[in-house]
Amino acid sequence: MEHNKKQINLGLIFLLSGGFFLNLLARTVFSPLLLSFEQELGITHKAATTFFLFISLGYSIGMLLSGYVSSVLSHRHTIVTGLFIGGVSLFGVASFGSVNLIRFCLFILGAGMGVYLPSGLTAIVDSAAKKHRGKALSIHEIGPNLSFVIAPIYAQLFLSKSSWRLSLLVIGGLCILYCVVILMFFNEGRSYGERFNPTNLRAILLNPVFWVMTLFICIIIGATLGIYSILPTYLIAERGMEQRLVNTIVGLSRISVIPLIFLTGVLVDRFGTKRLLAIIVALSGITTGLIGFNLGPFLIAVVFIQPIMTTCFYPVTLTAIAHIWPESSYNVVISLMIPVSVAIGGGVVPVLMGIAGEGGSFAKGIVILGALILLSLLSLLFLKKDAYEPKE
Repeated sequence: MEHNKKQINLGLIFLLSGGFFLNLLARTVFSPLLLSFEQELGITHKAATTFFLFISLGYSIGMLLSGYVSSVLSHRHTIVTGLFIGGVSLFGVASFGSVNLIRFCLFILGAGMGVYLPSGLTAIVDSAAKKHRGKALSIHEIGPNLSFVIAPIYAQLFLSKSSWRLSLLVIGGLCILYCVVILMFFNEGRSYGERFNPTNLRAILLNPVFWVMTLFICIIIGATLGIYSILPTYLIAERGMEQRLVNTIVGLSRISVIPLIFLTGVLVDRFGTKRLLAIIVALSGITTGLIGFNLGPFLIAVVFIQPIMTTCFYPVTLTAIAHIWPESSYNVVISLMIPVSVAIGGGVVPVLMGIAGEGGSFAKGIVILGALILLSLLSLLFLKKDAYEPKE
C-alpha cells in the first residue's frame, strides 16, 4: 500500500545511480574516442558512427528481453547481470583489431546494459512514495548525466597518456567490480519482473499516451545521445576547434545539468508534467537547431544550454509514466517504450549525422533534427489534459 511505503530511500537511489553512471559511461565514452577509432582502424565518419547503431540495437534488444530476465532472476540480479555482461564486452572491444569483431562486442555491450534500465527504474519507483517519485527519478538521473561530464575528460586523459583501449579496459573492470558492490549493499529489488502477455500488451499499446511518450523519448534521445555522439567530431571537423578544447567544453557543458535535474524533479512533483514537458521539448528543439549554425563564440554558449534542456526531459517523462501505469507493469512499459527510441535516437540518428558529415555538413543534419523536435509538440494535442498529472 502507498501509505506504508517509505517516503524515499536515498541510499538505494544513490547506489543505483552509480550503476547507471557506469552503464552510460560505458557507452558515451565512445563519442570522444571516435576520431581515435577512425585514425587507428582507418575508417570513415560513416563507418565509425555505425558503432553507435550496434550499441543501440543491442541496447534495444536487451530491454525487450529484460522482462523475461527479471522474471527469472529478480530485479536485483538482473541489474548485476547486465553490468557484468557490459564490463566483459568492453574487454572484447579493447582487445580486438577487427572492425566486425568490435561491432559484435558493441552489440553485446548494448544488450547487457539494456537489461539494466527497466529493473533499475522499477526499483527506484518502488523505493519512493508517489509524491516523491519525481525527486527520486531525478536523483537517479544524476548518474547518467555525470557520465556525460566525465566521459570526454576521462577520454582525453587516456588519449594524452595512454590509449583508447586502456580506457575501455578500466571502465570494464569498474563495471564488474560494481556488481560486487551492488550484491553487498543492495538488499531490495528481490521482487520479480513482469513478462509480456496479451493482457498487459493490449492495455499498453492501445493507450495513446504510450505512443506519444515513445515519440518524445525517441527525438530527445536523438538530441542527447545522438548529438553527443557526433558533437566532438562536428566541432573539430566543421568548426575548426582543437580536440583538447572540444573535449573540455563538452564535458563541462554537462555540469550545470546535474542540479537542474533535481530542480525539475521538485517542479514535476509540485506542478504536474504536461506543461513542463511542452516547455522542455520546445526549448530542446530550439537549442538543438542552433548548434548547427555558425554562431562564432556564441556556439559555445549554445553547447552549454542545449543539454540542460534535453536532459531535464527524462525525469518529467519517467514520472508521468510511473503515474499512468501500475508499478507491476512499469518494467514492461519501459522495456517496450525505450528500445525503439534508443535504436532510432541513439543509433539511427548518429548514422544519419555521419552520412551528413560525409557530405560535408553535420550542421544541416543538426538543424533538421531541431526542427523535428519542435514539430513533435503537435502530438501533445492528442493527449488528455490530465494525462500527465499525479494522481494521489
